[in-house]
Amino acid sequence: MLIKFSAFQGKVEEALRAFEALVNQYPESPRARYGKAQSEDDLAEKMRSNEMLQKAINTYDEVVSLPNVPSDLIKLSLKREADRQQFLGRMRSSLITLQKLVHLFPSDTSLKNDLGVGYLLIGDNSNAKQVYEEVS
Repeated sequence: MLIKFSAFQGKVEEALRAFEALVNQYPESPRARYGKAQSEDDLAEKMRSNEMLQKAINTYDEVVSLPNVPSDLIKLSLKREADRQQFLGRMRSSLITLQKLVHLFPSDTSLKNDLGVGYLLIGDNSNAKQVYEEVS
């Protein structure tokens, strides 16, 4: 059973229930888990809830720990996780997530740029400089 996230636009709670059911039925499905994370993310925005946003962050992280996750989905999940961590002001957690991304995708210069920005956000100019020198 495949559910498209776009089918639930504007129906955030309904989408979350559907993806939770899919995760229960297919606990090792990375796509179902990613859909759940997106639904939690959207619900957090709708409710303006940091608690719900933290659930979304945790679920994005769960996606990458599942077996047989496509690399594109790993990248999407970790990028969104890092972005949401930054939004909550959890810069060090975001930095760890960005480091994981760069480790997994070492040839992706945009990820290295994001990592450099992460270092700048916490005031670590020397590590930012090192990352940017690698990119140049």
